[in-house]
Amino acid sequence: MDGSGGAPEFALGLVAALRFVQDEIRYLALTYGEGSFVPVAPDQTLQTRFGDCKAKTMLLLALAEALGIEADPALVSLGAGPGLDQQFPSPGAFDHIIVRARLNGQDYWLDPTASFQGGRLDVLEQADYGFALPLDRSGDGLVPMAVETPSSEPTLVVNEIIDIGEGRDAPATLTAHTVFTRGAADAMRRSIASRGRPGLQRDYLDFYNRYFGPSRHVEDMQIEDDREANRIVITEHVELADPYEDGEEDGAYAFAFVAHGVDALVNTESERRRNTPLAISYPIHSRHVIDLRLTNGGAGWDLEDQDETIENPGFRLRHRTWHRGAGYRMQFDLESLSRSVEADAAPEVLREHQDFRELVYYGFDLWNEAPDAEEAAPDAVP
Repeated sequence: MDGSGGAPEFALGLVAALRFVQDEIRYLALTYGEGSFVPVAPDQTLQTRFGDCKAKTMLLLALAEALGIEADPALVSLGAGPGLDQQFPSPGAFDHIIVRARLNGQDYWLDPTASFQGGRLDVLEQADYGFALPLDRSGDGLVPMAVETPSSEPTLVVNEIIDIGEGRDAPATLTAHTVFTRGAADAMRRSIASRGRPGLQRDYLDFYNRYFGPSRHVEDMQIEDDREANRIVITEHVELADPYEDGEEDGAYAFAFVAHGVDALVNTESERRRNTPLAISYPIHSRHVIDLRLTNGGAGWDLEDQDETIENPGFRLRHRTWHRGAGYRMQFDLESLSRSVEADAAPEVLREHQDFRELVYYGFDLWNEAPDAEEAAPDAVP
């Protein structure tokens, strides 16, 4: 099933029903100390326009039944889901409820509380809490959710062009195109709904000001949201007034940046000596490409081409750099490989995670006078 315009009507109807429940019904969070454990009727949820996970699940089930789609409620754990199969059976193990729908022999795990999701059924980011307990008559008990393996393509791609070609006496410019798909698009859509474009633009500018010094957007941030394809593109044009630091030598200065699109995957304060597994952020698949426009049109620079990979049971990072005429490209590809690693593998993962966190910080030493092509070239300092 491709979920496109030629998909069966009931498949499109299921996505429409899910969107309605997620977006049109406001979420009311209930704790164990409040409210009723008995879900309210779907018509009451429609009337009041809010509901907790039980109410939203009941409404989505009613809509699925009206569409002739097989669906059941399923209990899950928000925190301990992947390890539920290792625990003793207990009703207290569950703190959330979602929907399992079956279409053409395939299961789809749908969380009706996950507002602002996007995508056709083929690109919908399914709920994945590790294990679930479907409340049907099969008697299967606890089942793995078996969500499809994440796409081989990154779900977050940052492409930045940073132009420092005019040297110390002129502002640098940064043009960024950031593409979010699947779960990354869902998360960004929720952020946009919460902060609005002006608030998001301020957040981004705060980052540039902290890292590069005085910065400004030369035009408003552009946000394109293709919700059907579950793809958001954010475009920025930023002026960096003086992103440089004085160097140690006379006439020298430095420029530094970070590949912020490849973020930390583990708690960096985690103990290396441990007898429990180490949690990994999963699924994470991101790419950050930085094209640095060099001074002197690239003349006098002698930058090394690099291609190295850090890989262990927890993650894979590939780091590539190459000199391209007047520019220098740096590309970082990061992918988490599992939800956790065993205790005996944790020291290696933590050590190499620290290596990768240092690798994404890059600096260049420059001089006020452009170096002659025959003389010593500026240095890149990863």
